[in-house]
Amino acid sequence: MEKKKSFNLRVEPELISAMKIQAIKENRTITEIAAELFREYLRKAKKK
Repeated sequence: MEKKKSFNLRVEPELISAMKIQAIKENRTITEIAAELFREYLRKAKKK
């Protein structure tokens, strides 16, 4: 079994609140939304 890397990222409290609201509205988990945002961040960082 492959061990996954864990990331220790600092997230602004306002962003956490916004993710909670979005998760409730879209009936998703905060982890799903955070993963989506992180993938988007990595994609943008790769383009630079």
